[in-house]
Amino acid sequence: MLRFCSHLGAIGLVGVASVALSGCIIAHDTGTTSGGTAPPPGEQSVQIDPGGALTTDPGSGVAILVEHESGTRWNVQTTCDTVKSGAPCSFEIFTRSPGITLATTSQLEPNDFVDQGQDNLHAVLQTSTGIDAFSFDAAVGQSVELEVYLDGESAARYVFWVGRGVTHAGIATNPALFVPK
Repeated sequence: MLRFCSHLGAIGLVGVASVALSGCIIAHDTGTTSGGTAPPPGEQSVQIDPGGALTTDPGSGVAILVEHESGTRWNVQTTCDTVKSGAPCSFEIFTRSPGITLATTSQLEPNDFVDQGQDNLHAVLQTSTGIDAFSFDAAVGQSVELEVYLDGESAARYVFWVGRGVTHAGIATNPALFVPK
């Protein structure tokens, strides 16, 4: 299925819980950050802030929200533009990090799943008007590689996270390495 999603619509739906710190600035991240594990050649490295929480209006925009709570816990949430498009979103998400462990899942449909592998998780999520989510643990300070697909195509432009106090929209490479700071 060919999907025409509004990237700007998804950006408009994302807000930062720590508004006072970020000033509600949204940036398109295309650079790299220093520190942490170096990404493979050609892979973007981005900084993610502990405690940078994101919110969205389910069903109104396509988004893959990546959060690093603090310590070891990370969250990934998906939303879709089903209210506008009338169609659900089929996400496939890979997360990789030494020792990564699935912690919880939330609002998964009967055919959704998150598989635990050695040093990786593989999620297949059919999202419509709700928020599908999973949480995982990775060693404190350990980077996490994220690779995302929407309806079989790269979904890099739909990834949102908070880094350096700013909400970022879109990763330049798929996969990308998220470095906690």
